[in-house]
Amino acid sequence: MASEVAAEYHKRYHTEFVSAVLHRPENWAHLRREEAERRASMLIFQCERTMQEWVARGWQQEREALKRSFATIWHAALNAPDTIG
Repeated sequence: MASEVAAEYHKRYHTEFVSAVLHRPENWAHLRREEAERRASMLIFQCERTMQEWVARGWQQEREALKRSFATIWHAALNAPDTIG
């Protein structure tokens, strides 16, 4: 029961995060909606995992270096052409 509640909560907040990321459609115009949602989800998962390792497990990385890496990776992911198929 607790795991079902946790899963539902995670699904709900993840959906809200994806909506927040996609709130400016002009940034995603080069992608189909399905692809934009997939990329947004993957970037959110990446951010969650990175923060978990950095904050909770003490991954020794400088904040500014993480921000630069995220900016580089996310820029590439968001600007890559759509994946058809």
